[in-house]
Amino acid sequence: MARRTPAERRARLIDAAVRVIAAHGVEGATTRRIAAAAEMSLASLHYLFESKEALFFAIWEEQVRALKERAEADAHRDGLAPTAARLLRQTFDWFESDQEFAQVQLEITFWALRRDAALGVGTYDLHVGLMEAALRAGRLADEPEDRIGALARLIVALADGISVQWFCYRDPDRLAADIDAAQVALAAFTQARRP
Repeated sequence: MARRTPAERRARLIDAAVRVIAAHGVEGATTRRIAAAAEMSLASLHYLFESKEALFFAIWEEQVRALKERAEADAHRDGLAPTAARLLRQTFDWFESDQEFAQVQLEITFWALRRDAALGVGTYDLHVGLMEAALRAGRLADEPEDRIGALARLIVALADGISVQWFCYRDPDRLAADIDAAQVALAAFTQARRP
């Protein structure tokens, strides 16, 4: 059997951490449990991740990587409103394709905020930064760039709120309606006059 690369071992540990957090919560996700779930030694985990916090941050980075791939694969310079709507839809396509991962990243965010506010903010900044970059890539020349930051934060806020509702109700029709309403709100924001 071929030896796994460090990147493959990191991915295996991230996947194991997601499964352990989903089953036991963040507090129950010990490094020992995660290493066992990954079928790796505890020493290997500590070699690849300097701490449990670093492993949890890698879960967020993996989510951002997956969302960035989706955004770049479907990028168009067609304006802020269509780009914002597309980013929100892509976020939920990802949530639906890996619901366990999506729920775990929310749990990790609140855990990080309780444990180390800077870590929590750092994880959130990854997502907002991704949205800002994608919006800049989709913005038309005559659209105001100074709205991008607020629009990116609004996309993230809508995604977070709708995802909590999804995890509570698990109603696909309600989810589709909520996404449609959020896309209308994003379009209205991009068209509103600045004060």
